Amino acid sequence: MGTSDLVNGKVPTTFAGVCVLVGTEPAPIFAVYPNQLNIQIPSVTSGASTVQVKNQCGTAQEQASPAVPVTVQAASPEFFYFAHNANGQNPIAALNAVTGTYVGAPGLLPGATFTPAQTGDYLTLFATGFGTTNPSIAPGVLPTAAAAITQPISVTVGGLALTPAQILYAGLSQDPGLYQLNIQLPAGVPAGNEPVIVTIGGVSSPATAFITVAK
Repeated sequence: MGTSDLVNGKVPTTFAGVCVLVGTEPAPIFAVYPNQLNIQIPSVTSGASTVQVKNQCGTAQEQASPAVPVTVQAASPEFFYFAHNANGQNPIAALNAVTGTYVGAPGLLPGATFTPAQTGDYLTLFATGFGTTNPSIAPGVLPTAAAAITQPISVTVGGLALTPAQILYAGLSQDPGLYQLNIQLPAGVPAGNEPVIVTIGGVSSPATAFITVAK
């Protein structure tokens, strides 16, 4: 999806003939692939819901999948990753917030330069599922300014808890549904692939996400 696909400045809810209903609400659609849909959950009440996909949406030839039950909750944090490894341990999509360089082990991806993080570095980690923000930004709407999350947050890196002063920002980034977590890496984090866990409103991200730290 590109800017030309926006509808009244918003992410479309019908794209390439496909639409998705979460409960009865249409979901903004970012991409349509043969075996994958990238969507944003619309504004629905937490609890039991359903997801239904329709092809040739809104036409006489419309085809609908069964409505599959899902659970919706206020927050369900998870990081985006540079790669998905077979062992389930995945490097977080992260930048050095000062230099703009990718954070990771050298050679992590072909054609890109990666540098491990060091204690004291300011980092930006990209994620989804952080929940409501202030100001509130409706699903599908492109954020135009910072919008911090409203629920309590805590972060650990390599098992060390960050202080409130080391959690600089947790909120929306420049794209709908894309959150960023800005932190300062605390002293004492050991070298290696260190797990990062963010907990929002009592819900924690998977413990399999990591950043690479060097001394």
